[in-house]
Amino acid sequence: MTKTWTIVGLALLATLVSVSNIAAQEAPPPPPWLMTGTHGIEVGYTLDEAVVRRLLPKGIEPVKEMTGGFELYVSPGGYGISPYSAFIVFVDVEGMDMPDGRKGRWMLMGRYGPSELVAAALKEHYGYPVRAGSVRIEQNGKKGKWIGSANGKDFIEVRIERESDDCKMQSALDYWGSKTASGRVLINRIPNTYCWRDVKLTGVEVRASSDDPLASLQPGNKPVAYVVEWENGAWSFTVPVAKP
Repeated sequence: MTKTWTIVGLALLATLVSVSNIAAQEAPPPPPWLMTGTHGIEVGYTLDEAVVRRLLPKGIEPVKEMTGGFELYVSPGGYGISPYSAFIVFVDVEGMDMPDGRKGRWMLMGRYGPSELVAAALKEHYGYPVRAGSVRIEQNGKKGKWIGSANGKDFIEVRIERESDDCKMQSALDYWGSKTASGRVLINRIPNTYCWRDVKLTGVEVRASSDDPLASLQPGNKPVAYVVEWENGAWSFTVPVAKP
């Protein structure tokens, strides 16, 4: 009998620890958050104006060139919401220029996770239009495959090829805008550093349903302005400030 209760007690303790971990995840600390060891790619291209204007909130003006693009990345370390991975589509906007003169960015859609708690935290603190999802990387020598998934299905696959493994360290302060449910426009000021390299885009396959905004936001036959890969990245999601 003593052995039975010991086993039951240990099982109960394990359950309580598991529940405790889940509870801790349900209340992540508020920003600032730190991301370390990040690895990602960014593809820049011109977006469809009608789709962009439909997705942007009232009062937010995209640049007339409709420049933007998408990112896929993984963030294995840090403080706050890491580890997580993400897929983002963004457009450059007027009225929130970065210190170096670049235009601020506005997230049109995103998939963060795989835990839904990651997406919920980003919605709560920044008002980002995100849902749960994840990104994985398949590397084969100089060829890389970046795959975004949600609800157990792959929705995008991006293939790249490196010309060289060399990369160059760069640092910047990026501005990403968002709008809360109450209508406040916020700016997430993101100090960052990465080791960047130019890469070649060899293919993009989108498997989004017709009612998914991603189906209208893919590069398609649009000219691609640039493709970069970064490694050993670090950045912080700071406490958002109201747009002046």
